[in-house]
Amino acid sequence: MEYPHVVYVDGQPHLPRSVVDPDPEQHRKKFPAQYIKELSQSIASHGQRLPINVSYDPARGRYVSIDGECRWRATGLIDENFLLKVNIENDVSDRDRHLRGLIANVQKCDPQPMEKAKGYAKIKADFGWDAKRIGQEVGKSYVDVEYYLALLELHPMLQGLVADNPKDGQLSVGQAWQLVCASRETTSPHDTQFRIIKAMQEGQPLSELVKAVRNQVAMEQQGEMFDMAVDAPVSKEAQGHRKSLEKQLQNMVKFCDTTWDAKTCAVTVSAFKTHELDKVIDQMDLLEKHLAKTRKALKAEAARRRLFAPKKASRKTKVELKMAA
Repeated sequence: MEYPHVVYVDGQPHLPRSVVDPDPEQHRKKFPAQYIKELSQSIASHGQRLPINVSYDPARGRYVSIDGECRWRATGLIDENFLLKVNIENDVSDRDRHLRGLIANVQKCDPQPMEKAKGYAKIKADFGWDAKRIGQEVGKSYVDVEYYLALLELHPMLQGLVADNPKDGQLSVGQAWQLVCASRETTSPHDTQFRIIKAMQEGQPLSELVKAVRNQVAMEQQGEMFDMAVDAPVSKEAQGHRKSLEKQLQNMVKFCDTTWDAKTCAVTVSAFKTHELDKVIDQMDLLEKHLAKTRKALKAEAARRRLFAPKKASRKTKVELKMAA
C-alpha cells in the first residue's frame, strides 16, 4: 500500500508532524510541561532517537499515533511541520491501537500516580483483564497493578493530592494506599478519608490514625457502639493492658513495703535475699513494659475518639474546599 506524505531518510520513513494526530482515545489529559520541554531540547540537539508508531486512517487521510505522544508534543515546540521518524503499521485495529496506547502510557513519559491508576483501570474495564494479566502485558507485577488500582477508592477530590514527590498538603502513593486500606472496612470510606486528612492537617501521624480506624472497625464488628459525645469505656486492648498493669503492681507490693501519706507515696525495699532482689528487679522490668503498652493503647484510644467524634454537618464541605485550594 502506498502511504501519502511519507519521506524516506536513510531508509527510515518520516512524516510531517502536521499530518499525524494523537490517539483520540488517549485517556491521559496532562503531560508534564518540564519533561516535554526537556525532551524538545534533546530532540533539537540530538535528533529524534526513537520513532513514533502510527497507523494510517484512509477514511480521513491522516495518521494516528499508537504511542509516542510525548515525542509528538515535544517536536511541536520545534516546528509544526517537523519531520517525525515513524514506523507505519498495517491493519492495526482500533482495539489494538487503544491497548498499545494505554500500555505505553503506564510505561513511559513519567505518568503521575493517578494517571497510572486510571490507565490500569481502563485496561481492566475495556479488555476484562485481571491484575495478573495486566501486569504481564505492561511488564509489572500484579501487586504493583493492584496497588495503583486501590488508589481509585480515594474520594475524587483526594485523588488530586496524590503525587510521586509530594509537597506540603499532598499525599505520597504510600500514604494514599494506607488511607484507602484504613477506610475500606468502615461504613463510610470517603467520610473516614476526610476525617483522616483533617487529623493529618492538625499534626497527627498517619500511622496513629490508621490504628485508630482499625480499632473503630473492630469495635463496630463486635457491636461495641456508643455515643462518642459522652463518657465511654476504653477499648478492650487498653482494658487488657490496664489489668496486666494492675497485676504487676500487686506483685510489686508483695515484695516491697509501701508507705503512704497525704502528699507522697514511698515504696521502700526491705532487706531481701539476693534471689528475692532479682524477683523485684524482674517485676520492675515487667511493670515498665506494661506501662509502655498501656500508654500506647490509651494513646490509640484517644486518637480513635478524636477521629470519630461527632462533627458538624458542614465540616466535610470545609475540608473538601481546603483540599481543592
